Amino acid sequence: MSFTFGCAKPLYRKHIHPRLLVGPNELEQMRQRTRGGVGKRLLAGMRTRLRPVALEILAAADDKAARAVVDGAYFGRPLWHFLDELAALGRLDQDQNCLRAVRRILLAIADAGNAGTLGHNGTGALSIVANAYDLIHDCLPDADRRPINEWMLDCGIRATLAEVRPHHFRSAGVNSAEIR
Repeated sequence: MSFTFGCAKPLYRKHIHPRLLVGPNELEQMRQRTRGGVGKRLLAGMRTRLRPVALEILAAADDKAARAVVDGAYFGRPLWHFLDELAALGRLDQDQNCLRAVRRILLAIADAGNAGTLGHNGTGALSIVANAYDLIHDCLPDADRRPINEWMLDCGIRATLAEVRPHHFRSAGVNSAEIR
């Protein structure tokens, strides 16, 4: 993994999304691991737990109600429960309801965040959204990617950096020590 600024430019030129954790090769490896044994049992448990969540999201009357299905709080930070797991199940099982539910939530979060009506700026929860986005990126049309990308950049990444920069050292070994 490269942390050099701009290292993803060649990928973007080829219209390839630079995955954070799960790319096409990893997805196929995950599919193979869920065909038998423990992986098969884990996937069965995910189906039982997550398919009702996907249906609840899809049946929600509006985007705010859909977000409420997965929106929670963890020490005062947003946490969109199950979003990355729904995306994983959607891709592993090719479950269109799960994929549509994740798409709906990502767009609802992005639309509310970009409009300033989300209620929080996304700091601290971007990893769940980014993992879900990585998993379904190539299932989304370009028109859906743009608002999600804008929200992740402005309200997620930039807001997180603005919040942590004044209080944390710039060395990974001591980031737990806050400066006030």
